Amino acid sequence: MPDPIGAITGAISLTKELHDIAVRAKDIESQKRILELEKSLLEAEKEMHRLNRENFELSKKVEAVSSPAILEFRDGYYFKKSPAPGENPGPYCPKCWEIRKKTVSLVKPPGDLKYVHDWRCPECNNDY
Repeated sequence: MPDPIGAITGAISLTKELHDIAVRAKDIESQKRILELEKSLLEAEKEMHRLNRENFELSKKVEAVSSPAILEFRDGYYFKKSPAPGENPGPYCPKCWEIRKKTVSLVKPPGDLKYVHDWRCPECNNDY
């Protein structure tokens, strides 16, 4: 799929080149029209960025709603509801699951930290 933002960015660059040509030719009417075109392209680019952000957020919401809840929250951590034989039942990082819906197994912290915290997330580095 072509990149619409890249196409708009390329068109903006082209309008700047055309504007420079019109300035050198002292064609005031062309300069005005090219500046109007550049302004419209910049607005279109801004709207494309907004739509991309909105699409990303909506995609995350659809994914969260459509995927079955595979984890349950208990004792301050997430655990698999029905782990397959030999599969890690948990605990899983609450932050990684709640924010990105990513199951990241918690590990015992290294060295002296094991006396302060029970678990550490290797992905986000939070201690629990």
